[in-house]
Amino acid sequence: MLALNTKKCFAVVLSLSFFLAESAWSLPTQLILENDAYIEYFDYAIVSHDSLTPKQVIENPQLIRRVSSTRFTPISLEKGYYDFWLYSEIQIQAPGRYYLSARAPIPGEFWFIQDNKVLPSTEIRDRYLTYGVDLQAGPVKVILRAFSNNSPITGNLPLVIMTEAEASSKLGTEMMIVGMTLGLFVIMVLYNLGMFLLFRKAFFLWYCLYCLCIIYVMCFSSGLIELEETTIYIYHTIIVLTGFSVVHLVQGLIIDQCHPWLGSLLKSIAWLQLGFLVLQISGLTTSHNFVIGTTLFCIFVSIIACINALVRGSHPATYLVIGWSCAFTAVLVYFITLNLDGYEANGWLVPISFCLEVSFFSFAMGQHVRDVEQSAHKKTAHAFSQLKKVFYPHQISAIKEGRELEQTMPTHAGHGCVICFDIVGSTQISHPDKNDVFRDLFISCHEIMARNYNGFEQNAHRIKEMGDGFICSIGYPFKVQGGSIQDKSVELALGFYKAMLKVCRQKQFPNPIECGIGIAEGELRGYYPEAGPIEYDIFGRGIVLAARYESIRKALRNKLQIDGSLIIVQEAVYQALSYQNRKLFRAIMLEQYEISIRDDADAKMMYVCELKNIAKDNQDYERSA
Repeated sequence: MLALNTKKCFAVVLSLSFFLAESAWSLPTQLILENDAYIEYFDYAIVSHDSLTPKQVIENPQLIRRVSSTRFTPISLEKGYYDFWLYSEIQIQAPGRYYLSARAPIPGEFWFIQDNKVLPSTEIRDRYLTYGVDLQAGPVKVILRAFSNNSPITGNLPLVIMTEAEASSKLGTEMMIVGMTLGLFVIMVLYNLGMFLLFRKAFFLWYCLYCLCIIYVMCFSSGLIELEETTIYIYHTIIVLTGFSVVHLVQGLIIDQCHPWLGSLLKSIAWLQLGFLVLQISGLTTSHNFVIGTTLFCIFVSIIACINALVRGSHPATYLVIGWSCAFTAVLVYFITLNLDGYEANGWLVPISFCLEVSFFSFAMGQHVRDVEQSAHKKTAHAFSQLKKVFYPHQISAIKEGRELEQTMPTHAGHGCVICFDIVGSTQISHPDKNDVFRDLFISCHEIMARNYNGFEQNAHRIKEMGDGFICSIGYPFKVQGGSIQDKSVELALGFYKAMLKVCRQKQFPNPIECGIGIAEGELRGYYPEAGPIEYDIFGRGIVLAARYESIRKALRNKLQIDGSLIIVQEAVYQALSYQNRKLFRAIMLEQYEISIRDDADAKMMYVCELKNIAKDNQDYERSA
């Protein structure tokens, strides 16, 4: 589902408004019958409730001949209990069954008098007050009593008389429209109940409740539910429940995207409307104005919150605003035409607009679910992108597949070489760019280690990094591509030295930096700690020996006057080197110079590579760095 931008939203709203307005302003003969079947002349009067009885009006129609009207009667019943009495005489040309309909949403009843007899009539279940009666040719007196039932009624009252064929066609069409409209609402309820079972989001239930309220109101207005005291009570309760559900619906969709104070207001209104609902159910209030007023207030606040969220870029609010616009445009046009002389209000305008409204509300919920899904995907992607800073890609892939972190790296015993790299006298280096040089150096060294990675192989694995050095392993936990791990260790050590020269040159470091590199081999084992942050680590004899051989650099400077950047390797490592790499090293007998290697008491020899000599022998080496 694609989110609409603001311009498209207003284009859709404008188009729908034009369509709805055109439907409402159609001529009445086009809306109802093929011929002009309106009763042209009648008299009416408005009196207090029950001040006249049907028998009195039937015996003396002059009682209500106070005001005369033509074709459309402008009714205006204020809040209270009033009776609207109407009297007219019509001429029937041919005998048959006829249907008389008051084309306005008012409760009431008809009486038909012919030959001084009250004819039996049948009320037809319709959204308008409609009665069927068998008439003979000749004059017929028609009496209508409508009552306000303590609800204000305003609008025109066109009276239409239809033949049985015309009424059958009209009522059949209307029932088909009623069925299709209610069917749409039922489908939306069932569909969104299914969506609730899938996503467990409360706003799907609030939407279903809102649709069920609209269904009851439509059944009430279409005549499927008869007008009685009980149904009026239920009707008012449903109206309050409508405001309650729509606030929760809007709150669930956009509360995080509108202004904080509007979000707080929505929550307060939800609780307030719940209190109104309790009052209505308990019967403490039955005021029509109270019911309508509280519900309209809830809807008004919801609309303001939707518009605010739309301005803030909320995608669901776009569809909510379109839905509100359809409904309010239809209601506005309906009430305008209801009071406009010469036109009959299109009663289907509002139900159709509510169909559009709930459809757009459903789109809003779908958009919300999509936005949440995309947001979750972005958060997950961000989380995994951050994990790449800590874990290897094959570990992240394994975690995505459901494997435990402890299963992504080897924890069995293995064998490998270890490099201990240390910058000599780092604490005594005073330069403003010192930390930048160290940072760039370690980044370059890590890039060298990470080369040839494929999930099973890699140049080296960084075990630990300190402020002025690091330790890495070769051959465990990753295998190396081609050659022995001893030759690969020497090649990496030379690469680290070359990277140090390059960084110093780029930063224009004035004084040379020296490094000590110790290389040893031995048993290694990976492990994960049992408590605290779970971080892969390696321990073993090889790590200890590499640190010991690197630290022997001080003894070499004191006893052999060997200074500068050095690579110091264990005898076992040297013996496994290729002939080309052996030529880089100088053998030193430990006993001759009274040097001992801590934690390696059996060591007799060690081998040293003076890196400054390599730079002298190969003039292109430092230049290439």
